[in-house]
Amino acid sequence: MIGGWRRQLLARTVQLRVRSGLTFEQSLSDMLSAVACSVDRPLSIVQIGAYDGLSWDPLPEFIRSGQHWITLVEPNPRITDSLRKAYQKNELARVLPAAVSVAGRPSASLWTFREDLCEAYPDFSGSSSTSLDHMKQAFSRNAHRFPSLEWNMKLVDRVEVPCLSLKQVLDHHDMEMIDCLLMDLEGQDYEVIVQLTESNRRPTLVQIESRFMNARQYEDVLIAMRRLGYVASSNREDTLFVLRTRAESSE
Repeated sequence: MIGGWRRQLLARTVQLRVRSGLTFEQSLSDMLSAVACSVDRPLSIVQIGAYDGLSWDPLPEFIRSGQHWITLVEPNPRITDSLRKAYQKNELARVLPAAVSVAGRPSASLWTFREDLCEAYPDFSGSSSTSLDHMKQAFSRNAHRFPSLEWNMKLVDRVEVPCLSLKQVLDHHDMEMIDCLLMDLEGQDYEVIVQLTESNRRPTLVQIESRFMNARQYEDVLIAMRRLGYVASSNREDTLFVLRTRAESSE
């Protein structure tokens, strides 16, 4: 476990990164490097919405190429083989082919853009969601790239996939201490981060895709995470939380 002074240093460092003008991606990479240097063991990481482990991936190369305890959750059956290949050198990595949502749902309908559409427009390959409305919004945001297309249900495929709660994912990870929890849930981050705030698990670093939350949801998350002792930094798309010491949290 990271000692109090190390956690205090991490919390202050993330604030300094933002003030100094470093990019958000540099901040996350630096935070993971700092954690790696401060513990005498492999890192413990859970990544939900891991995609193929390479494209648009926030984890730095030293994580993928090293021997760290990593649980990678990805529901899209088209790309789980690519994800396994990306981490084939890491004997401690495991892939969970499942969606993450509210507790009590054994399965969920996953929407993806049609395979030939993804080949023509590679950015679409990273979009899959249990929310059809989210897929419609993803199409609308990129409609300027293909003016000849209009939204219709023939643009998407639906597949039934296993569904896990956040607690089930963390139980699968089978590590008491979690150094970093990364979430990219294509519009479902709010529902899952709420599960974290209601649990007794406190990862040192938590990153969420916050751009799809409305103002009320985002404010609720900030308040809840601050009460649990986290300090936050954000860019336009994601928010990174760093756990502070108990003494700092009471200031």
